[in-house]
Amino acid sequence: MHRINLIGRDFQQGQLELTRARRFTFEERVLAYRAYDELKQDDLLRPTYNDLADPENWVIITDAGRAFLRSGQTAKEEVLRWPKAQVAKLTLDANCVVNIFDVRTATATSVNELLELMRMGLSHAVQISITTRVEDDVLQDKDLKRKAEMLRILATFPIVSGAGDPALAKEIQRVVFPGLLETDRRFLNKQRDVEHLAAHGRNGRDVFVTDDTMLVKKSQDLQSQFGITVMRPAQCIALVESGTRRAAAIPKATAADAKYSSPGLRGRVSFDYSTNNGRFVIGTGRASFETIWSKASNRSIHAYSDSSTVDAIALAKGAKGISDVTDAASHDFSSRVRSPDIDQVVIWRNSSGLYAATQIVAIKDDSRGDDADELIFDYVILPNGRTDF
Repeated sequence: MHRINLIGRDFQQGQLELTRARRFTFEERVLAYRAYDELKQDDLLRPTYNDLADPENWVIITDAGRAFLRSGQTAKEEVLRWPKAQVAKLTLDANCVVNIFDVRTATATSVNELLELMRMGLSHAVQISITTRVEDDVLQDKDLKRKAEMLRILATFPIVSGAGDPALAKEIQRVVFPGLLETDRRFLNKQRDVEHLAAHGRNGRDVFVTDDTMLVKKSQDLQSQFGITVMRPAQCIALVESGTRRAAAIPKATAADAKYSSPGLRGRVSFDYSTNNGRFVIGTGRASFETIWSKASNRSIHAYSDSSTVDAIALAKGAKGISDVTDAASHDFSSRVRSPDIDQVVIWRNSSGLYAATQIVAIKDDSRGDDADELIFDYVILPNGRTDF
């Protein structure tokens, strides 16, 4: 389909609008075209190059796109934000371990997808671990032969500890199994599910892989409240394969440009924004943000989302400090340029889906009597997918 036929124009409804019996607002149409471009960039849609007049804009869905649809995921953010240079750290739920190594059972699910993840692990495309609680689950198996084989296999997996953060486990339980009581059906299994997730989150791992429908249903809450990404095996494969096709969107600081970078997760920056094309990198690796600035006045400055590591920016209206931002994802990220005044806070979302906040401390402008152009700002980066500064 042609992209205009798909998304439409102000005076011409597209197929997306017709199938939903509603018209897009201007902002919704802007976001739809942006999503379309991102889907092409990640090879979920691909130009046919067959049309003589407009070869770029007639597109088909790719095999990766079909796999993504089959995965049942309703939001694409996790798929589109995985830098190639980052090796995904996966935590397998107990049901995945059982399905991988006991394919004879009639209840085994996602077997081919799990075997593909194992292949990726052996080739070091991903890093696979289990939690200490997986062994507890396997010990409940009444099939003694299968249990012995499973325990032998589990010994080959790296283990992440589930101990040490009862507060996190309590909060996860509140979200996933609200009101859970010891008298409830499958209480111990649900408790182990919570401990799996807490161990995964506490160790800063990237994706919790499971075929547990209850956990998948809570994936958006787990992501927004704890920075825990939960995916089915097929979704995770789409995520990793998408990342291997993306350019490594992580700027490398060299000796020459070291003065234009600050690798810590928080700090104060002072630099001449008229040099280095107004660019300054905060953070490092997956938690990297290449901020871009340009002159406005000695009271305000322009900030841009144009760098390869920054996905979007927003102005935290009403925030008197960075700590006042309690839900970074709720702000308006619809514009590529924001013009904060002194003391205002800008929120940055990078290509890994992480958030940073910068607060303008001072601005100098050599066209308004200052001896140089200078920007001073404080910043904080949230490294684990959280949104509360």
